[in-house]
Amino acid sequence: MAYTIAETASLLGIHPRTIQRWEADGKIPAAPRNKKGHRLYSEELLSIIRAFKSSVDDAPGMTPVRAEGPRVIAIVNQKGGVGKSTTAVNLSAALAKANRRVLVVDLDPQAHATLGLGIDPYSLTESIRDCLVDLKRHPSTVIQKTDTGLHIAPSNILLASADQEIPLVAQTVALTRCLEKVKSAYDYVLIDCPPTLGLLTINALVASSEVLVPLEPEFYALVGIQQLLSSISTVRDSLGSSTHVSGVLITRYDPRKTLSQESEKRILDFFGDVVFSTRIRPNVRLAEAPSAGKSIFQYDPNCHGAKDYESLAREVLAQEAAGLPAAA
Repeated sequence: MAYTIAETASLLGIHPRTIQRWEADGKIPAAPRNKKGHRLYSEELLSIIRAFKSSVDDAPGMTPVRAEGPRVIAIVNQKGGVGKSTTAVNLSAALAKANRRVLVVDLDPQAHATLGLGIDPYSLTESIRDCLVDLKRHPSTVIQKTDTGLHIAPSNILLASADQEIPLVAQTVALTRCLEKVKSAYDYVLIDCPPTLGLLTINALVASSEVLVPLEPEFYALVGIQQLLSSISTVRDSLGSSTHVSGVLITRYDPRKTLSQESEKRILDFFGDVVFSTRIRPNVRLAEAPSAGKSIFQYDPNCHGAKDYESLAREVLAQEAAGLPAAA
């Protein structure tokens, strides 16, 4: 009998990415893959992994720990309306509920994350734009504390012209320079990116250690994804970034719809093990919460949307416990 990586991880009580890391480090044999590229674990291989896990559990000082520094996660998809801002707001709120220190960076001129966390972008006199175009500006002058306890570097429509105003010497690293001044104060920095692969998104990819990709289960879900992956690869290879896709999140998932099921299969076939187990279901309360300037946990903590983002936060925290590399 053969097991998927998710089934193997469940049997062993660990996160799938822990198994991936052990394989990459040569601690356990690499699992063979099927025609779709998915890992398959035999009973024999399962025994080997179980034995190695026991040796790790019993060895002093061998518990995986996350690298020093925060996890800087860019939430990216060049397609609009897939739930980037909803995820930025509610994942960050769920992480804050778990006693993590969280900063949200709203890098979208539409300022949806700013609105969703209760800040009126039209009343702002200072925003993240000021830190990008003035490299001497300290980001603490624009960061605000929200009602949820997390912090946000807010945005407004003026950010739309930032790509023409960022100094040439810092075209792709303005956000990196900005975050270097404050990120040690946080466990997580979540960057809500605009629905383009322009200069603002490139700045986010350079500044981040990880990329989270929200995908809606519909026919065009994977259209353009190859371009996004190519951009990530280019940033990593030519600009010295270590960013990588650490999670793909399926949003607006309705298991009753054949289209959702078929699209889910295509996404799983394409991304494999990196897809989060959590599915964000359609939820009216999730759609209503931003108009009240509240996270879903403030607006309706008992709805499906709150339960789904709590589940996602648990998966993200499991990555942390598994020792997922973070920003230095």
